Amino acid sequence: MEKKEIPFISRLFLPSIFDLIVVLVFVIMFMAHQTMKDFDMWWHLRTGQVLLQGIFPTTDIFSFTAYGKPWILHEWGSEVIFYLLNKTFGAGSIMLLRALLAAFSLGMVFKIMMRKRIDIFVALFLTIITLFATSKIWGERPHLFTVLFLTFLIYLYNEYKYYNNNKVLLVLPVLFIVWINLHGGYVIGFIYLGACIAAETFNNLFQFNKDDVFPQSRINRLIGITALSFLCTFINPNTYRGVLYPLLYVGDKMPDFHKIIQEWMVSSWENSKDFVLVFLFVISMLSLSSIRPKLDELALILVFGYFAFSAQRHVPLFVIVVLPIIAPQVQGTMAHFFDSFFQVAPHKGKQTIQKIINYFKDRSDNFVCLEEKLSIHGTLVVFIAIVSFFVLSGKLDKPLGIGIDKTVYPYEVVDYLKTKKLNGNMFNQYRWGGYLIWELPDNKVFIDGRLDIFQKKGMDEYYKVMGLQNGWEEVLKKYNINYILVDKEQTISKFLLRVSNDWFLEKEDKKALLFSRK
Repeated sequence: MEKKEIPFISRLFLPSIFDLIVVLVFVIMFMAHQTMKDFDMWWHLRTGQVLLQGIFPTTDIFSFTAYGKPWILHEWGSEVIFYLLNKTFGAGSIMLLRALLAAFSLGMVFKIMMRKRIDIFVALFLTIITLFATSKIWGERPHLFTVLFLTFLIYLYNEYKYYNNNKVLLVLPVLFIVWINLHGGYVIGFIYLGACIAAETFNNLFQFNKDDVFPQSRINRLIGITALSFLCTFINPNTYRGVLYPLLYVGDKMPDFHKIIQEWMVSSWENSKDFVLVFLFVISMLSLSSIRPKLDELALILVFGYFAFSAQRHVPLFVIVVLPIIAPQVQGTMAHFFDSFFQVAPHKGKQTIQKIINYFKDRSDNFVCLEEKLSIHGTLVVFIAIVSFFVLSGKLDKPLGIGIDKTVYPYEVVDYLKTKKLNGNMFNQYRWGGYLIWELPDNKVFIDGRLDIFQKKGMDEYYKVMGLQNGWEEVLKKYNINYILVDKEQTISKFLLRVSNDWFLEKEDKKALLFSRK
């Protein structure tokens, strides 16, 4: 029976499952996170403002502890975007962008599986797992661009390998140019391609998987376009420094992040239960299924598994890369389970259950065919346009409470400091550094979220003061610090308030205490 062509008007406005997933995830992300809570956003905004003033800093300009030290703006493009959005439309526009980036990233994960003709219900199941397992990363930060671009890269690679679409390779150089100018995580893309190329070359030479041999000519083409893409990454204001910047995270020039910052700590059951559960799920599916992963897929699982175990920050990347890979194994295992169930299940009710399964299977096949035809996404465009209008016009700010979470910032103290000329420098809590950079542009900070500048020495001095460790007062004298702004619950707050005779409480609010030297 010949399949009927869907009329253009239907293809234009009939939503695909991809559209519905993007809309649903967008609504979830937007409603669940309506206030800016990422402490680094503030120095990103100030940096964007400085850039639009025609200044491209190459050294630190915001702190007095690292002033003049080399500073590579590897996120400069994101910072300009954030500042322009905030200046033009307010904080709600940044919430909108965050929700859109998250929605399209998860939509692409689903699309990758649908392109493999995975059962729609299996694809939805794995997309939902991805949503929950990556929940920690959906803050308003440049890293979201890396997540989205990684999903694009996975989709393009699959199109090239499995559907002989050579044209998609032309997108790669452009993708990496945009990527490196928005976030230094571009290197993740080359790690992905490198793992695939190495595995495919090995398989081509040794016939490890004879059913999945990639012609050497096509491997060479991929190598060539990857090399060209790498050369294109030098098209950034930092030139070679921007290209080399991510390598510092695995070298000896950066502080020992896994001992300092939670997202850089080694993943374990105590701090990453979601990852451990997903990892066990992946191992189980690979073990139970008779479908063997291809060599490039196995390489990706091992490489991104290593990164995920080495730092919590990389767990979402592992989930996004690996879950679409094991989709055939999940589908096969589920099919085997139901087959086994029907062999041992009592006759009563068996036919009814079989009819239900067949019903959903038929609908899944229909959805897969329909999904390929509904590629215009008109409804999605209209939805995004309408929501964007209301958000950017500020009509949803008050009813939804969109804006800034005042419970996590020293609002009243900072308002007080705006009216006061500081006689000396101020020690500040780490997480408030960015906020002070934004709200008090004439004052420099002790520390903020740019750990690549402060490095281990700066972090050691910060923790020495916060923990009242031996020599903490010498640190304050070294930097001519006459003011201390810290959270009420910190050890140093209680010491200065109750024990010290050298400091007095000048101002406080619901969150913070401001001490001045007597």
